[in-house]
Amino acid sequence: MQLTNQQFASLYKPSLNPTPTHDEICTMRAIFVRNREWFDRETNLRALHPAVNVLLQDQPPIFQYITDWREMLLEWPHESKEDPTKLAYTQSDDKGQRDIQTRTTIGKYLRKHMPNVPDHELRDYVAQFTIEGNCYISDSLDDIVRVVMNGPDSCMKKSRWSADDHPYRVYLPEYGWAIAWREEAGRIVGRALLNHREDEDNIFVRSYKQSGSGYSQSDEHLEAWLTKQGYTHESGWDGCKVARIENDYNNSFVMPYLDGNDQSVDDCGTHMEIVYEGEYDANNTDGWTSGSGVSCPDCGDTVDEYDLISVGYYGDHAVCECCVDNEYTYVHGRGRDQYYVANDYAVWCKSNDEWYHCDYLEDYDVVWCEDDGEYYLGEDVWYCEGSGNYYHVDTTSYEIEGEFYHADHLPDGYYIDEEGVLCEHEEAVA
Repeated sequence: MQLTNQQFASLYKPSLNPTPTHDEICTMRAIFVRNREWFDRETNLRALHPAVNVLLQDQPPIFQYITDWREMLLEWPHESKEDPTKLAYTQSDDKGQRDIQTRTTIGKYLRKHMPNVPDHELRDYVAQFTIEGNCYISDSLDDIVRVVMNGPDSCMKKSRWSADDHPYRVYLPEYGWAIAWREEAGRIVGRALLNHREDEDNIFVRSYKQSGSGYSQSDEHLEAWLTKQGYTHESGWDGCKVARIENDYNNSFVMPYLDGNDQSVDDCGTHMEIVYEGEYDANNTDGWTSGSGVSCPDCGDTVDEYDLISVGYYGDHAVCECCVDNEYTYVHGRGRDQYYVANDYAVWCKSNDEWYHCDYLEDYDVVWCEDDGEYYLGEDVWYCEGSGNYYHVDTTSYEIEGEFYHADHLPDGYYIDEEGVLCEHEEAVA
């Protein structure tokens, strides 16, 4: 016997204890199976999406933001057959009976059920289930140098260095150093330097992702993978050791540009130790320590360190004012913060004349509009079910069974007459 919609709705109203046990989840699923034929069909055909399954079974900290876990279970979200990178779910009883699933991104779906989750927590969680390519870790010094030389662009990737004289050779594995990288189609598209600290957390400071510009963004996929492997994201390498290699050319020491907040070293006789304020500066892109002035990692010009401007979400990349003026744009980005990104990653929104980080448009409801190829706020566009594209509100839409369509993408059986009125073909009506 089928329940009425009112009876059915009462089954998944939020309870006083919103955190379910495994038995409660199984019981609720059994109730849905008994009372909804379409739910029984969906659960037999498709597995629950991994991102949702982990939420319900393991209940990580982000679980606290779910408004109603039973409603999420009822929609039975799963991997989309048409696009495995996306998620599909059943929006309503009516669509369940008609075997219609709605496709969307993992982030947008979870946001629907967790409207108050912080942007960075949601993004970091979603990244665990959207890792692209294959990830590796090696504590071989040759691999550390190879990955840097053949991976994403950075100030430490210069053709004048060979594998034998590269500054990264100070990162000796005996001091805990290793390298992680991500490959796609045999190409190194992401990397991160690691340190395995004795009796402490294994850490990384930043990652690099291959891009079309001179500055590499952080690789969120590799960082999510490293987090799953037990690595902690730190702000600097304070206390870590590197090799002591004298540079006879200018009476300095061989030293790469150090990422993070700790950009100086102390000479300990047998080795160098990374510290916040030390004897020698380690922020020179030429590959050695310096005592006065710093080199801009983008253009190489020597400037006063206080004249450098931090760019990127973490602010761990600092460039000269000239580079900022010509190569970077101040945007709204991750975690509702504002910061500079390379121009290639900045998107202008026509609705409010603001700039946004292209990787976080969804967080600000900024979408690309088919009409004129510009970006707008969601309130200024509408979504066409027929084409999957957005159109400006000034473009005529046609409503069919509660969904909107562009004139060029109507469902079968519909057309627009000479007066611009939506009509049904006679055979469809009959």
